[in-house]
Amino acid sequence: MNNSWIILILLLSSFACSSDLSIKPGVNSLTINEVEQESTSTSITESEVVEPEGDYIKFGESFGMCSGYCFFEITFEKSKCTSVNKAWGDTLNNPTKVALSQLDLSRWNSLNFSINFDLFLKLPEVIGCPDCADGGANWVEVSKSGVSHKIKFEHGNPPKELLNFLALVNG
Repeated sequence: MNNSWIILILLLSSFACSSDLSIKPGVNSLTINEVEQESTSTSITESEVVEPEGDYIKFGESFGMCSGYCFFEITFEKSKCTSVNKAWGDTLNNPTKVALSQLDLSRWNSLNFSINFDLFLKLPEVIGCPDCADGGANWVEVSKSGVSHKIKFEHGNPPKELLNFLALVNG
């Protein structure tokens, strides 16, 4: 995984809950310390993460053959979001990072209405070959009114039904 994606993942985990999210792929001028200083989120431990109740949207990505932080997931709920960054292997030098942030209602509504849930439910659980040849995998899981569905797809190759949502998440 190149440095641009690592920075993008760190930026997403720090700013994805803000209403003025503006993240562009390839941004690599911020150091990790600058990202952490600019974040308005609260750090919590992984054991403090509570599974969402009610409606939520999860977005994540992982790379099976990488070093450093290879797993990222953010969970959007009506009033908060939680991001998790994990490493495979060397967790001593790369401890799991979890951040909890407030999510304003207008941001939640934008994300929530960007996915046509009826069309999303019709998507297969696996699209393409996620993380084959270490190409990476993305996933989106949506839960509305007690009905949830999760799909995995090749990193960077989302189904058209998610383009509006991903445009909001990625700025």
